[in-house]
Amino acid sequence: TIMQTPNNIEIYLKHIEDICGGEGEFFNISENDHLPVTIVSYADIPQQGSTTSFSFGLSSIVHPEWVNSRPELVLSVDSADTAWPLAMGELIRNGRERDLFSYGTILHFGQPVSDESPMSSFLVFACTVLDESDISVELNDRKVHLSQIYPIHESEASIIREVGPEKFIQDLGAEVFNVKRAARVGSN
Repeated sequence: TIMQTPNNIEIYLKHIEDICGGEGEFFNISENDHLPVTIVSYADIPQQGSTTSFSFGLSSIVHPEWVNSRPELVLSVDSADTAWPLAMGELIRNGRERDLFSYGTILHFGQPVSDESPMSSFLVFACTVLDESDISVELNDRKVHLSQIYPIHESEASIIREVGPEKFIQDLGAEVFNVKRAARVGSN
């Protein structure tokens, strides 16, 4: 028998299935595009009542700035509402040609993502929900680096610009996963 080389999505899916322990729920955001976007979502990962979702399709875009690796996104929230992973997919579909999705970027969804929360934006930053060894994966033609997006209140964008994304994430601690948290006010 002839062994076929796994394609990029198969390599990527094996990587995230190994992390999450099985197959997730698939959402095809733009399957008819020349570069489709798919979200794979895992219920109760990393804990009961939370959802962790992974994008695939962002790294198919070529940006000259992406030299050593290309991003895919991870979203982890204390919520079972599929509006969160679907919003991540829409942000990629609508922004992938112009946004670099680099650390510190604030992505504006333009309206509350879910009925359970007034949050309408996301901060792109380092992945805190995965082990360091799990945030990169070698595909056939590129290296993918997983960046995490954190739901934020629109009003928190100015605080993030003031204190920086790292301090903002550190100060929130475990609250970064709580989509029902109150908006932070001020930079202290």
